[in-house]
Order: sequence, then C-alpha cells, then structure tokens
Amino acid sequence: MKLKCPKCGFEGEFKEFTFMYESTIYVANEQALPEERERPILVICPRCGEGFFLESPYSKIRFSGKTG
Repeated sequence: MKLKCPKCGFEGEFKEFTFMYESTIYVANEQALPEERERPILVICPRCGEGFFLESPYSKIRFSGKTG
C-alpha cells in the first residue's frame, strides 16, 4: 500500500516515511495528570520533511467531566 504526502505529492511505501508519536505530560502538585486527548501518529514526508496526520488530531478529544 502506498502513502501520499498531501503537501508535496510524494508517493511511497510506508517504510519510506517516518512516524512520530507526540505526547504531553501535565504536572500539577508534583503529580502527572492524564492527557485529555488521544493524539494520532504524525507522518513525516521523506521528500519535503513536513508532517501530516492520517486522521484529524481533534477527532478523539476526551473530556474528564471536570469543570473550572
């Protein structure tokens, strides 16, 4: 299966691209808090070096139900 960069049009095999997973650690009162959203994998194009998502990074926002 081929993957196509939406920014420069490069088309290649999955193994030609770099995949990066971003995570953020939130700390409050010296304790790590769970992140409020799931982050999709960022795909880096080998030709232009730009990153793009295969799915929206905002599609799976999770809310803890806490307010204020």
